[in-house]
Amino acid sequence: MDISKAKSKKEIIADKTIEIILNKGLSKLTMDEVAKSCDYSKGTLYNYYSNKDNLIVSAFIRLINKFTYRIDDIEVDENQAIEKKAEFYSEIYSKIFTSLTKEEILRTFEIILDSVNNKKNFSSLKSTFTKYFTVVLDKFEDLFDSKNKALMIQSMLVGLQLYKVFGVDFDKETLTKELKDIILKLCE
Repeated sequence: MDISKAKSKKEIIADKTIEIILNKGLSKLTMDEVAKSCDYSKGTLYNYYSNKDNLIVSAFIRLINKFTYRIDDIEVDENQAIEKKAEFYSEIYSKIFTSLTKEEILRTFEIILDSVNNKKNFSSLKSTFTKYFTVVLDKFEDLFDSKNKALMIQSMLVGLQLYKVFGVDFDKETLTKELKDIILKLCE
């Protein structure tokens, strides 16, 4: 089989898996349903993924990598005023934060917890998150000229996601304004 065709099938399977997880939840995901949604046989799925856990982790990693590449592609003009940069980043993170549902965040934790007992899956997830957080921290470190300030803002953003899990929510407008103010304070 052509390598690019195999990769394409693997990506289709991973994308459909994420779609099903987001619509029905991780606990209701079955290999049969994934095969049916891809219009492949169940055997085809097992040619690419040894088991359901491997499929779930691979799909999740694909999702995080897409997100990481989007963030990494963000270009901010170095000559742009700090105010504009703060506005830009606060808008992006407000959009991300308000678009994630409580359920999606909980499913992320569920995937991570389910992977703890599988060293290979956990290692893959750890590597993916390390890459993601490195990209995000690099963007903020460039903005603040400080690794400490970059870590503070990143920790705050992760903390906001935990707030959301427990039912504390913010409207996009308020969050954008508050994030911008915090970024500007950290740039002083």
